[in-house]
Amino acid sequence: MDEHTYENWVKVKKAFEESGNTQNMFYQRACAIVLGEKDPLSKMLDIKNDESL
Repeated sequence: MDEHTYENWVKVKKAFEESGNTQNMFYQRACAIVLGEKDPLSKMLDIKNDESL
């Protein structure tokens, strides 16, 4: 991931925290990505791709 994309995820995470809207998948994704963890959505995309085989 390039620096610009990472910084956008930092902004997304901060915006959700400031608004108090932290019970959603975008916030969960932002937290994982900012912490350097695997994107939780990638797991769902892998399952979807397996089903199309």
